[in-house]
Amino acid sequence: MTSIYKSNSPSMKKEVAGFGAILNNCINVCSYHFDKFGNYKIKIDVDEINKIFNTPDITSESYYDIETDFNNFVLSGLYDNSSNAHVICDYKKVLRKNLVFEKLFSLKHFHDYESNRLISSKTLGVHLRGTDKHNEVPPAEPNQIIKHIKRMFNIHDIDNIFISTDDIFFRDFLISEFGEIIRFNNHTIGSKNKPVHFIKNRSIINKEMIKDVYFLSQCPYFLYCFSNVSYLALTMGIKRFKTIKCFNEDI
Repeated sequence: MTSIYKSNSPSMKKEVAGFGAILNNCINVCSYHFDKFGNYKIKIDVDEINKIFNTPDITSESYYDIETDFNNFVLSGLYDNSSNAHVICDYKKVLRKNLVFEKLFSLKHFHDYESNRLISSKTLGVHLRGTDKHNEVPPAEPNQIIKHIKRMFNIHDIDNIFISTDDIFFRDFLISEFGEIIRFNNHTIGSKNKPVHFIKNRSIINKEMIKDVYFLSQCPYFLYCFSNVSYLALTMGIKRFKTIKCFNEDI
């Protein structure tokens, strides 16, 4: 059976959802397709995704509406979709999504990502989602953030921090605390609870986000938060990480 994913769900329209949420949902639906049909014959018909990733070039006289099927089964409780961006990482479930991701997605213009000098074998990756995210889940408190980072330094051989964030508060806060060992990509960033991913033409924002996700996935140590960006980094890098920890977990 050949399926198609178009991101037709009302909650997955780009007017409502960020690119990270749309891509994570696509990976979830692709995982469901594999569970149902035992193959990777799924056409991904989403411009935002196909601008950044190579996806299977599949044509068929008829396509199965896998997205509607997936949504119905999740709502009915018949399909386990409990591993998501708002819970602690389930290693086995994320590892399984990594398999699906690597089968179906590859970055276009990969040389843009390879030439990175920000990440080393002693880099701690940190992702902190700010701006409007506090409307969905409580953000980590500054003292909790510092405790988690210092704990990583105490138990691992780390000498620099790569930070990814959409919120100027977190970037400035960590620079003030850790100074010159902070590394980051210069990109669009928000402040005062105003998200950056709902602009009319967000293709630049999407590319900036995926670049951060890729770099986070290359870090040997990763502190993540409840966010679709963190979950994408976990999905892409789960086999490489030596240690992962969530900022929302108690120390």
